[in-house]
Amino acid sequence: MGREFVLACDMRFAALESAIFGQPEVGFGLIPGSGAVRHLARLMSRVRALEVLLSAEDYDAGMAECYGSINRALPAAALCDFVKSLARRIASFPASALAVVKERVNASALAPAEDFRRDSSLFLDCVRNLPLAAVLAIWKEWSLVSPPLHLKLNYHVLSQTPR
Repeated sequence: MGREFVLACDMRFAALESAIFGQPEVGFGLIPGSGAVRHLARLMSRVRALEVLLSAEDYDAGMAECYGSINRALPAAALCDFVKSLARRIASFPASALAVVKERVNASALAPAEDFRRDSSLFLDCVRNLPLAAVLAIWKEWSLVSPPLHLKLNYHVLSQTPR
């Protein structure tokens, strides 16, 4: 859900050296249920969204920027200063103009709320149909392994999910 939270933000910036993005749900037999399908299809195009969602691969910040799911990938040392500078610049403009621009962009670019609710319902349907033992085994292993497991979660999931 962390990536889906990030995708719901108005702007996204990431450190080139350390940011990793992925949608591993398909490896669990699930679909993303918190907006990733809608956001990624809108941000990157249908074909790239399908690649990201169906492959369950990890993507670094450079690839995420290239694919369009983040605004910019910057060196970690420059990231904070860049974001602060951008935020200050935006905050210096009249709030009324910012609000109208954001409302119009949202009206043109965001999927209706019903579409997000439908994805959440489909996610829950998938969860109900999964063998509980397989899900528990995956999450148990994940919780017992050092943090790098999440960097290739798709491979760990695929190795344990019954076919």
